[in-house]
Amino acid sequence: MKAKFISLSIEIACIFIAVTLSFYLDDVRENRNEKQDIREIIASLVGDIEIYTIDMSNGSQYASNVVDTIDKCLQMSLRNERIEGQLRNDFLYYISDVQSFSPSESSAYVGLLSSSVWQQLPDSARRSIFNLYEISYKAVERTRNNYASNNLYVRQHYFPKFHLMFYTSQKGNDERFGLMDSLNFKNNFALSLMDPEFRSMLVNARNLANSAIVYQRTAKQEGEAAIAILKHFLEEY
Repeated sequence: MKAKFISLSIEIACIFIAVTLSFYLDDVRENRNEKQDIREIIASLVGDIEIYTIDMSNGSQYASNVVDTIDKCLQMSLRNERIEGQLRNDFLYYISDVQSFSPSESSAYVGLLSSSVWQQLPDSARRSIFNLYEISYKAVERTRNNYASNNLYVRQHYFPKFHLMFYTSQKGNDERFGLMDSLNFKNNFALSLMDPEFRSMLVNARNLANSAIVYQRTAKQEGEAAIAILKHFLEEY
């Protein structure tokens, strides 16, 4: 009788240990999966910011080229100097640009905000990410989209008026470049730059591009800081 009791006790203890160990392993596995999910979400956001940081750098240079080109063309037109060749082509290319920019709709950022991971991040990381997407990127987004809207208006109202041509390539083999060598086109182009309303739209494009330089440089610096914070978090996590 005593032997049976001991045997039953051992059996119950084994079952208890097995069940407890099973729960423990499930918890370990769940924690490991949760940590992996968190790391993947953060890594996705880091990759997102890295792409936008490169875009900010390229965008700053692009906007700087816009400002320089428009300034040079307006100044030359005031001196009645003929604007031809690559300078004219660059000018028409820049004021033809109507590409939009929407980083605040990033799936990585939206996904992070809607997940429990957001609350697990340290305050410094949350503040850095929020300021980057909700302030810096939105300032860039607003300015670049206003620039695109300004150019779209120019394309719709002034290009037909002066029989100008727009395109989305700076490559010199575009067939429209050949048409620009005609005397008629050159005269129309010169007249367009003397039109007060057209010049006003160009000045507005120039000022928007100048603002974009400032906002993009700021966003680039804040993006680099956010990346450093998030990478440190992953190393410590």
